[in-house]
Amino acid sequence: MSFSEHLAKVVADQMNRFATMGRSKRAGHVVNLDFWLDQSRHALEVIDGQEERFQRLKSTDSAYLYKPVSAEDLGYARSTVTDSTYRFLVQCCKEGHISEDRLRAECHKLGICVREADLTDLT
Repeated sequence: MSFSEHLAKVVADQMNRFATMGRSKRAGHVVNLDFWLDQSRHALEVIDGQEERFQRLKSTDSAYLYKPVSAEDLGYARSTVTDSTYRFLVQCCKEGHISEDRLRAECHKLGICVREADLTDLT
């Protein structure tokens, strides 16, 4: 497993834990929402930069030690981060921890599409 994939798993596991925990426990993590969103953003940057880093590595003597990560594996890693972060944000919004505007803004920054059907319970 590449570092990119490992980091994606760590971040996604944490976000999924937040999304599925009880409301009162989740509220304790909302106070650090900016930190956790930064972790998601960082994981996505690492994933997106994997190919460029591998291309630089290929020019070194130790390139034979590493194999490239497939686009499919990177796509899966990326989707685990975005899907889990989205679930956490939607739960935060449904519970009133963040506004719908903030949900939309954070999703936009992370390149996540907001599904209108997920917001039907907000009104």
